[in-house]
Amino acid sequence: VDMDHVGVWGLSYGGFFTLIAVTDQPTLFRAGIDVAGVVDYAMYYEDPYHGGWTASRIGTPQQNPAVYAQASPISHIDRLQRPLLVLHGTADVNVPYLHSVRLIDEALAKGKGGLIDFMVYPGEFHYFTRAHVLRDAWQRVDRFFARHLKGANGPTN
Repeated sequence: VDMDHVGVWGLSYGGFFTLIAVTDQPTLFRAGIDVAGVVDYAMYYEDPYHGGWTASRIGTPQQNPAVYAQASPISHIDRLQRPLLVLHGTADVNVPYLHSVRLIDEALAKGKGGLIDFMVYPGEFHYFTRAHVLRDAWQRVDRFFARHLKGANGPTN
């Protein structure tokens, strides 16, 4: 496999794993796309709908702060080296939209803002459903991967 032409993408837990992949192995993939992935498990724990789910798997942030930091891509965004596209709906209750906002803010604080494209879909939930949103999201994904994977000859940075 020519790794200069391989990207990674995922939605929800797949978006979380994409973020882990691009921060844990920052040059393995040419580009990544995160759609509504969890970026901060402490923030997820604080959400009234997800605190129990999170605590049942990794305890509380007070019990296991190192586990929470290790499991949260936001803690490692300074490692990002390749382009990342983030897509999120503002009405998402599975992974609140503020996760992506916090990711973008932390990326900017760490000097990684130039690597990130961010698209917000007003009123859209966790799984995009409206035709114009689906059309835009898939076209955006196609253009992003075409730009960063087709004909790539080396790192973009």
